[in-house]
Amino acid sequence: MINLYLIQHAAAFPKEQYADQPLTEEGYWQAQRTAEFVKRLHLSVGAVWHSGKTRALQTAKLFCAALEEPVPLLLHEGLSPNDAPEPIAEEIQKTGQDLMIVGHLPFLSRLAGLLLTGNPLAEPAAFEKASVVCLRQNEDGRWQLGWMVTPDIL
Repeated sequence: MINLYLIQHAAAFPKEQYADQPLTEEGYWQAQRTAEFVKRLHLSVGAVWHSGKTRALQTAKLFCAALEEPVPLLLHEGLSPNDAPEPIAEEIQKTGQDLMIVGHLPFLSRLAGLLLTGNPLAEPAAFEKASVVCLRQNEDGRWQLGWMVTPDIL
């Protein structure tokens, strides 16, 4: 069974204010709050992938610190907002290990839709800034929604 944790980056400054769109103070708070919840779950993953965009990297670092053991924090191609989810879905299958992906909408929503329903436009999870969606692949290879948490419910 594979556990896949999909995390939307936390709130960031608009591009007009800062070209690299770092997290706002509120964004750090959102991500920290959700990461603290994740820490209590004692999650273990093989790696944390992020898109390379500043807001995703900053969010990923906070979640990496909340994991049970240190893991590689990896810039991964194909995680930008409008990238196709199919190549990443295939790569997830090949890794055969639990994984955390920190990225953007609509990509994360499309990946969840593809894995859960076969349709990348299905939007089966209501992602929010600094939210975590846990998908689980069962023994027969089908993906299911395990759980979801958002900073405002914590």
